Amino acid sequence: MGESPHTRPTSEFHARNFSTADVGRLVAGLDAQDGADGVRRLRAWAQSALDPRPGEQVIDVGSGTGSQTLALAAAVGATGDTVGIEANPALREVAEQRAAEAGSTARFLDGDALALPLPDATVDVVWCERVLQHLSEPDKAVGEIARVLRPGGRVVLIDSDWATALLHPGDPDAVAALMREPWPRPPTRTPDVGSRTSCPPRGWSSTTSARRRCSRTTRRCPGPSFA
Repeated sequence: MGESPHTRPTSEFHARNFSTADVGRLVAGLDAQDGADGVRRLRAWAQSALDPRPGEQVIDVGSGTGSQTLALAAAVGATGDTVGIEANPALREVAEQRAAEAGSTARFLDGDALALPLPDATVDVVWCERVLQHLSEPDKAVGEIARVLRPGGRVVLIDSDWATALLHPGDPDAVAALMREPWPRPPTRTPDVGSRTSCPPRGWSSTTSARRRCSRTTRRCPGPSFA
C-alpha cells in the first residue's frame, strides 16, 4: 500500500506487515468477505453506478485476490483492459492464478496506491475498495487516482468508517468492555476515512450519495483533505 518510513501502520495489508506464513488466513478472510451478501450487493450497486463499458481501460487499486478485478474485466470485454494493482506478492499470485483458471483477461501489477505504475490520464475507470482506510496518507492515493484518470473518467471509492462502528446486537456492559482500551485498536491506519470521503474532491462531480460515483471533469483535480 505504501507508507513513509516513519509511519507505524496497524494493518496487515501494509507492505511492512506482509507475511507469507499468514497468506492462507488472509485469503480465507477476503474470500469470506467476497461471499457476504452485503458485500455482494454493495459491489453490484457500485459497479452498476460505475458502468464500465466494452473497450475501456480499468484499474482496481488494491485488488487483493482479484475477485472484483475479474468482474470488471468481464464488463469491458476483450477489447478493454483491466489491471489490478496489488502490492502483496502472495495475494497477487493468487489473483493471477484465479484469473488464469477463469480464462479472464485481467492482469495484475505490483504497485503502490501512493505511486500508481501508470502514465497520466490513461484510465477510464478506477475501482478502489477498502484501501484508503489502510493508508496514513489517503489523500495522496486519491491524488494518484486523479493523475491517472482521463477527463470524464469515473471512480468508485468504497471504504469503511470504523470511527462510528457499532457492535450489535450485544449486552451493553459487554460491548462497553470490548470498546475500552487496550482492545480493540482500530484495524486500520485511518479508521474514519469512510466518512471523510463522503464529499467528492474539487473538480469531480458526484451522482450518488451514500457511496460516491465521481466523474473527473478537469485534468487538475486535487484530492480532499484528510487532516
